[in-house]
Amino acid sequence: APAAAAVSPRAQGVHRYAVRAEGVAGVTLTAPLETIRARATTLGGWIDVDGADLRRSRGEIDVDLGTFATSTFGDDRDATQTLHARNWFEIGDGVDDARRERLRWARFRIERVTSSSAPSLAAVTATREGDRVVRAVDLDVEGVLTVHGIARPQRASLTVRFASGEGGPGSLTVSTRAPLSVRLHDHDVRPRDAGGALITRTLAALGRKVAEVAEVRLSATADAR
Repeated sequence: APAAAAVSPRAQGVHRYAVRAEGVAGVTLTAPLETIRARATTLGGWIDVDGADLRRSRGEIDVDLGTFATSTFGDDRDATQTLHARNWFEIGDGVDDARRERLRWARFRIERVTSSSAPSLAAVTATREGDRVVRAVDLDVEGVLTVHGIARPQRASLTVRFASGEGGPGSLTVSTRAPLSVRLHDHDVRPRDAGGALITRTLAALGRKVAEVAEVRLSATADAR
């Protein structure tokens, strides 16, 4: 379960934020004949922030692919396309429960901050939005993206907005400044039936309708523990 990843010990001065379930991972696959648009809307995970040295921050954002749904057509065809997409992830109706539970979570583990627009939170100019004090910082990060049970190195450019109120717990939002490029082949995401078995069509055969690279944008909110 995603929560199991949050039990790692924290260094002194590091504050943990729990990612809310409400969030969005938006996906676009642009092919010559069709642009597939989809989103998953249930997230999880955690973010550890060292306010004195933002480059020491780490985290993990989990995406429940069981909530993955397409909006390519805007009509009933989206429901069929959604079922096909979940089959490709091997989380279709014919997959056994244990396997589906193992494969339903996509996970981006942030292992290193390579650059930060400010060295610390104290160095970021604060603005006020209503009763909240907000500070925003841009981070470039490296880590590991696991999709369909297969882990691959991944980089991301993020904006993190910290908000705190009068005496109340703080929160932050994480959003991608540029989409993550994810190759379907790298994670063995291929045409499958509802039971997870490969079908005869290949990505090459579908190439004019299904792109080989998915562009993924994340938007997540996390609350201080």
